[in-house]
Amino acid sequence: MKFLTACLSLIITAQVYAAVELPTLRFTPGVDEGPNPDSHCYDYICSGTQFPVPEGNYYFFLDGKLCFVFRDKPGHINIVREIGGSDPLEGFNRTVFSLTDFFMSWVFRPIGTVYCTIMPRPAIKAVNNIADNVNFPKRFLSCLFQAKFYDSGVAFTRFVFNSSVGVAGIWDASEYFLGLYKRDEDFGQVFASWGIGPGCYVFVPGEGPCNLRNAVGKVFDYALDIKSYIYGAQATTAFHRLLAQYEDYDMLMKTSADPYEVLKKFWLIQRQNMVDDNNLNVQFAGKDSGDGSKAEEGLSYDELKYVKMDSYGSQGVEIDTLKALFFDVQKEKQSLWTYLSLFNSDFISQGSSYSIQLQKDKDPMEYRFWKQPDNPEAPLMLLIPGIGSHYRDSKALALAETLHDQGFAVATICSAFNWHFMETASSVDAPGFLPADAEDTRKAWAKIIPQIKKGDGINPKRVIMIGYSMGALHSLYIAKLEEQQNTLGVDRYLAINPPVNLLYSINKLDKYYNIHKQWPKDELIKRSTVAFGKMMVVAQRRYRFHDDVNPETPSFYEAAHHRLDIEKEEAQYLIGSAFKMNLQEILFSMHRSGKFTNLKTEYKWCNKDDLYDETMQLTFNDYVRKILFEHHKHRFGKNVTEAEFVEKISNAANMHSFEEHFIDNPDIKIIHTKNDFLLTDQDRLWLKDVFKDEIVFFEHGGAFRQSPFPPGS
Repeated sequence: MKFLTACLSLIITAQVYAAVELPTLRFTPGVDEGPNPDSHCYDYICSGTQFPVPEGNYYFFLDGKLCFVFRDKPGHINIVREIGGSDPLEGFNRTVFSLTDFFMSWVFRPIGTVYCTIMPRPAIKAVNNIADNVNFPKRFLSCLFQAKFYDSGVAFTRFVFNSSVGVAGIWDASEYFLGLYKRDEDFGQVFASWGIGPGCYVFVPGEGPCNLRNAVGKVFDYALDIKSYIYGAQATTAFHRLLAQYEDYDMLMKTSADPYEVLKKFWLIQRQNMVDDNNLNVQFAGKDSGDGSKAEEGLSYDELKYVKMDSYGSQGVEIDTLKALFFDVQKEKQSLWTYLSLFNSDFISQGSSYSIQLQKDKDPMEYRFWKQPDNPEAPLMLLIPGIGSHYRDSKALALAETLHDQGFAVATICSAFNWHFMETASSVDAPGFLPADAEDTRKAWAKIIPQIKKGDGINPKRVIMIGYSMGALHSLYIAKLEEQQNTLGVDRYLAINPPVNLLYSINKLDKYYNIHKQWPKDELIKRSTVAFGKMMVVAQRRYRFHDDVNPETPSFYEAAHHRLDIEKEEAQYLIGSAFKMNLQEILFSMHRSGKFTNLKTEYKWCNKDDLYDETMQLTFNDYVRKILFEHHKHRFGKNVTEAEFVEKISNAANMHSFEEHFIDNPDIKIIHTKNDFLLTDQDRLWLKDVFKDEIVFFEHGGAFRQSPFPPGS
């Protein structure tokens, strides 16, 4: 379920439609909001040139700032509620969800572990294939009742071919030989095509996420399923289906602050795409428009001396950033044995999960460690992931696997801006203040290193700290602290894509998320649903990190191209949304623990819809000005104003503030990309000037380069 973590993972407030004559040349967002809460102010410089103004709005000048006033304020729209209806049964739903989790953890998992240790993955898959094949009448009739005659023909052909050539459906012969792929059609979609609304969301015992329309549809689905008339067949089917899905379920429960809400959100999006028959083909199918990077302006090769990537096929910084999903765990669901089996050899199972007490009044913090079984002296890598990331997120695991395959022992923890780290290891109530977060991360490593040395019997020759994105910035600040007092014994620091100015970065993420405010409501729902759906498709596929024949090919499914059929604005929205969800988890966790009392919505276990509505309207900039200010203003004196606080915290979170620790420091290495949207050209030149030969720029890769190493290195 990489789309939950990665998705992976989305602030322009108006579309530029028409140009009018104004005495301006360029503008930057201003601090003041003007006399109208719906206005947006910008610094301006007189030049007598044209400046585009959003259609339907007007402007005025205030204290040297150009202000736009929206006649129709682009407010927050709850997309999940728009497509899936309300959740009036949330108390009941959460109760069923909790009981389901209890059953999955204490009943199903022990039984499944024994069963999966006996039955290999192919046998479990065969049972699921047979069960799916005999459910042909549901798909066939559902297509007919929706007048999808071609799809009904495909369903019939697949059933006949798989039942014969595929030996009763043990394997999908029709997909392999005929290229006919299964379409998941059911009577819930039939009712939707007849104009019946979804009704409210409901978590059905034994079924999971659903809505009233689908719940009624399932009555017909089961009536048409021959397994319903064979004693124990449906229970056997459900058992084997859960065995195949348990790894995704376990990851959801471990990595999410509120797994109920995450599951509901993405199920509703997935379901809406199925109902609308949206085309979620993510492979670029149109006419190749050439290398998207040609449209990007920036520093020349002579100015930056970057590593050229002529065969990369860049589509621009935003879509390149989404391609971080191509950086995939290689040994995932590849073992002969499933996740629950004692014999499972996937990468996640090769490691060991540990916990350590860091704060007296908090739960122990969890982390994961992979040792080199044949080399107790293997160099130890301390991995710090990007903003909001859990140690089990797909990118953190993929990087850990890459390093482990190169002969390193690897330990990884959660980001200091992750809900789990905040609830277990943070010394502050509100994370986001760089010096405090870096110090907490350093203290965590100070206890982890002795624990794994003693517990796993390792004696590494070298200790290397590696971080990416915000984790890279934390590692660099830790390098500063370690220079003053060596407590970790780190020999080398490797920072991948560190942001130079953290406040500039979060404002950029706000800008990307707010791109949706320029879309009309109907278009917003459609585009966001399709965009999320495409990323879910990308995230659920398996990708090669390296292909010996064609190193630039990242996917089994896209042998000739690795271009994504996603628009630039959709990519910006997806990037902003992914980080918005990280922020929401922090706000949710703070509110749950009573550390965030400024919200109007009271925390209730049985009703969180209004809480999510309120937190969705808070930006990263709001977090700095309203929450960090409240929790960290004491660091700068009693009478510090909000503006003074923002200036001070901006300086503290800026790499310029500890530049002297980088100069002529051979123990710090930087890997960056030329088209990282979180950097300005001035930032890139500064990095090159300060780190000199200790920094390498790659031409493409966006803000989160898929790998710290060039293909084939």
